Amino acid sequence: MRSIKTKLTVFFGLIIGIACIGLGIVSVISALNGLKSNLNKTLPRIAEQTASNIQGRIEGELNSLESIAARPDINDPNSLLQDKVSILSGEVKRTGCNRLSYIDSGQTHENL
Repeated sequence: MRSIKTKLTVFFGLIIGIACIGLGIVSVISALNGLKSNLNKTLPRIAEQTASNIQGRIEGELNSLESIAARPDINDPNSLLQDKVSILSGEVKRTGCNRLSYIDSGQTHENL
């Protein structure tokens, strides 16, 4: 027969082990719920900030293109196509665009 000391040691060891496992499970569940709550709050905010940033960049590019299109030497119907092409070539180099096209009456005249 085992001694009372051994029985008590095993009994208290099991109680402490079960308590530690229970507290571990509770802490993991609590941490997961905290992460989910945090993600549900921050991800939409990050998405909105990113969308706003992208929208700002697109608007900046559109403003740049509108200012190029509004130039008198580009907008003048009497100026020569070759002059417009040379101006647009310079703008492609200056702005770092991949290409600019001159479109008149719905027809593309030149891809730069």
